[in-house]
Amino acid sequence: MRSTFLGLEMSKRTIQLSQKALDITGSNLSNSKVEGYTRQQVDIGSSYLNHTNYWQTTTSKMSLAGQGAIGIGVDQVRDPYIDKRYRESTPYVAEYSTKSDILKEVETVLDNITTDGLANSVDTFKDALSKYASQPDNEELASIVRNEAFNMTNLLHTYRADLEDIKLTNLEALDTSIEDTNNIIERIVNYNKSIVKEYASMALEKYAKGDSVTGGYGPNEMLDARNLLLDELSYKGSINVYNNADGSVKVLMDGVEIINGEKYEKLYMKSSTKIDGEFESELLRDYAAYDAAVLRWTSGDEAKFSTGELKAYTDILNGNGVYAT
Repeated sequence: MRSTFLGLEMSKRTIQLSQKALDITGSNLSNSKVEGYTRQQVDIGSSYLNHTNYWQTTTSKMSLAGQGAIGIGVDQVRDPYIDKRYRESTPYVAEYSTKSDILKEVETVLDNITTDGLANSVDTFKDALSKYASQPDNEELASIVRNEAFNMTNLLHTYRADLEDIKLTNLEALDTSIEDTNNIIERIVNYNKSIVKEYASMALEKYAKGDSVTGGYGPNEMLDARNLLLDELSYKGSINVYNNADGSVKVLMDGVEIINGEKYEKLYMKSSTKIDGEFESELLRDYAAYDAAVLRWTSGDEAKFSTGELKAYTDILNGNGVYAT
């Protein structure tokens, strides 16, 4: 015979589960505009009691059925496939949008449409030279040729100065992008540490068995924050993200392992000096020395980017130089 209060207990649990489901729904609505937030849901399962006792009869085992529902955990409604596809496409968007912005600046300098650019200056100089060739003893035409040559040369000097400014601006932008990349990497590693600690207290049984905690119920808000940083990192270059058994992640950028749990690599310019254990960029000095932006990881591996914002800056700065291929 079942307990008199079994029905009341089952009803109480049902109300509590419904209330928690409403709480999570309310949380989803309030966080709907929060960047990086992943919708959550309460996983509910049928309550199950032990039926394996050898001494129990079939009738007594059957009496254990119908115990109502229990809450298993709060899960994230997130599709890993969409994460993968998003991080594969983002670096291409970053590369081409960055290159487009830089080339628009160059186009403004080398403007031959809305202003009298180099083509017009060369044509004017050719016309003056042609007229002078027919009358080489005409001092007035000779003066016009000198003036047009001066104007054309002056225009080329203006181009050089403006393009130099664009180069320096993009060197500074590359330096900022390197700092941002290193900062994102460090923050991901910090989240790795915190998430591993949270899983260690939330998934003791899995840890004891040596099972992977990936996909289990964990610190959802920390996972959201880390995923948002991984999305930002994908803007810098092509990355592949792998889940470790302890809840941390491993990240490869164009084949180089830059994050694995608490271990990580940072970017720096080739030949930069190491001060107090930290790499100092000294970007302008290195660029002047090599006439190219050559990046390396702290492991010594050269950073060769297949796509992404970093590739856009290095391609534009290096141009057709020795490191272009």
